[in-house]
Amino acid sequence: MGSHGLAMHHFGLLAALGECGSLPQRELIRIMGVDPRNATSIVDELEEQGLITRRQDAMDRRRCNVAITPDGSNVVQQIRREGARMEKEFFQPLDISERSILHTLLLKLYQGLGGDE
Repeated sequence: MGSHGLAMHHFGLLAALGECGSLPQRELIRIMGVDPRNATSIVDELEEQGLITRRQDAMDRRRCNVAITPDGSNVVQQIRREGARMEKEFFQPLDISERSILHTLLLKLYQGLGGDE
């Protein structure tokens, strides 16, 4: 993500918009679990880079809708491809059985911390 000048919270916001489409900014912030005080700067940064757009809601001018741009969608796809390549490279030394065992052990640790499946 660093090669794209993005932090994890930038990617998370872009990925959420890629999945959900256009969302009211408040709803996006709620989904992301971002502190509203920090959200505006995140949205501003992505808008300045042309990765998202912000539009005033036609029905309620107090509300602002946020949507991913084609450039934003391209960046998300590139980062996902890079992540898949890195993951494949990282796990390459393990055979299928070892990967399965690792997955089971990590899931057990995660659940022990109170995580969901």
